[in-house]
Amino acid sequence: MPTPNIVGAKLVEEWLGDWTDFHDFVLLAAPARGASEGELRIHGWTTDWDKTDDQGYCRQSDDNVVTVSLGGISSVNLSEGQLPSIILDLTFEPSGVGWIVRWDSSYGPYGTIEAVDVSLSLTPGKPNSIDTAG
Repeated sequence: MPTPNIVGAKLVEEWLGDWTDFHDFVLLAAPARGASEGELRIHGWTTDWDKTDDQGYCRQSDDNVVTVSLGGISSVNLSEGQLPSIILDLTFEPSGVGWIVRWDSSYGPYGTIEAVDVSLSLTPGKPNSIDTAG
């Protein structure tokens, strides 16, 4: 999947080692229906598929919080349910007015947001208690 031409996308790609579909990352926050601006906050990490921990799980490192900033939102469609949500996949698709951000979920709400302005930023480390509150 190619890296979208969005401000901050290359930074996320560099941190994770490649562009990602955000599979199994945790969606911590999303804008409310009717919002004209807002953000998606996503807890992510890198996975070392060649090393396992004591319980046999692949090792995870480089925790981070990716923030998808959204301005000029024209629509927010969220399924019912409470955050946090486990992302199955998340995509950024160009639209006539900006971008469509769409995610499916393996647990929790899924949704689609269309916005004029979309940018990404990344904060190293695990989310704080404010992030986990949704």
